[in-house]
Amino acid sequence: MKKKIFWTWQKILTAILAFFGCGMLTACYGAPPRDFDDDNSDRYGNSSDYESEKKSFLFLGEVVSSEDSDGDGKKDALEGIIVKLQNSSKTIAETKTDNNGFYQMRISIDSESFGDFTISFSDADGEENGGKMKSASAKISIYGDKISAENTDSIEISLSGSAICTETELTRDIQ
Repeated sequence: MKKKIFWTWQKILTAILAFFGCGMLTACYGAPPRDFDDDNSDRYGNSSDYESEKKSFLFLGEVVSSEDSDGDGKKDALEGIIVKLQNSSKTIAETKTDNNGFYQMRISIDSESFGDFTISFSDADGEENGGKMKSASAKISIYGDKISAENTDSIEISLSGSAICTETELTRDIQ
């Protein structure tokens, strides 16, 4: 009787292992690849065509005045400053700073548009910030994964992966 139970369990265990063994073979080796002769994709479906590559970038930062009007030791945040990202022919993205002086833009650039860009900061509302502020701009170069930026006296740019962070300090435009 004991041998018969042992033999039955052995059969059941063998059937279960055989079932999972077949499942694991399929999971390990995957389905057979399709024919890729008609396109520029590799066997995983990834395009090898460089022209169709798109990169996503996050531009974010803070814009402050060079002044501390309330004497708290912090420079005044500037609301309503227009932030533009442009290439040589057009504006790629545009936004305004919020009431804390912060802005954020997410853009996608295809490989045909890689190149030199200008990020600019200009005062749209003038008197609402206590008077017109001087405009400022800086050059940013994007070529695939290679990003470089030129800091200026009023704009400090830091790069972190696909995030481009700016700290901008604008001065009063005295006329």
